[in-house]
This record gives sequence, C-alpha cells and structure tokens, in this order.
Amino acid sequence: MSSPDFSRLFTALFRDDGRGEIDPVTRCPLYDCWGLVMAAHRLYGVELPDLGVGCTRSAAVHEVWARETRSPRWRTLDAPEAPCVVVLRGMAPGAAWARSHFGTYVGGGDFIHITRRRGVQSTSLAEFAGKVEEIKAWAGGRP
Repeated sequence: MSSPDFSRLFTALFRDDGRGEIDPVTRCPLYDCWGLVMAAHRLYGVELPDLGVGCTRSAAVHEVWARETRSPRWRTLDAPEAPCVVVLRGMAPGAAWARSHFGTYVGGGDFIHITRRRGVQSTSLAEFAGKVEEIKAWAGGRP
C-alpha cells in the first residue's frame, strides 16, 4: 500500500474536539489528536469511530479509550504497521498518567500527531518510546 498524501493535514490547527471543521479565518482544518487520527486513517480508507470526547479531558479520554478497545473491533500490535493508532501516555489532571494522546503510525518509523503548542508534526516513534502505551489497529466493523 502506498503512503497517502498527508500534506493537507499538516496545515491543520489544534482545536479541542476538532474533527476537521474549517476555520473561517485561516481556512485550515481544525483537529485535536483523535480527530487527526481519524483523518489520517481516512486517507488510508479506514473509518474509525469518534471517541466523542475532547482530548483536553485526559481522564475522560482514558476511560473512553479503555472501553472502546475492549471491543473486538481493535487488535493489539506487537510492532507498528501503517496505519495504526499509537497510544501515548499523557498527564491527566491530578498528575495521574492516562492513555490520552494519540497519533497515527505512517511507516518508516514515524507517526503523525497534533499538539496545541506545536501543531501537526511527524515524529520518530523512537523519540517517544518511553511514552508509548500501546499500538492498536482497527480490525473492522462499523465505527
């Protein structure tokens, strides 16, 4: 499978609970980390479910993700394959660690993700090795 053209995603701006809406001023798409994961997977022809919670609510994201991935629609990978979801540890309010930041593995050892401060980035998975909690692939089914 050839790699999709992610260039449009790299113009995106961060917005909590953003799912690709277009900013009326900049004309750029708006995403939070899960919204960007959904958009990147869509470029591979994979429709993922919306977690339905903005990524700044770390504890809630952690809980929703835990429920979602108990479904047989997801499979755990020992090694990343494009596309798959890279689940990273983030800080939840109260300084608890939570599975609350997501990116999409795109091959070549890299994943793309978005943060409020830096926007969309392509990052080496090796740089985040200590924060990767799990790697999940969509096994199918209706989102």
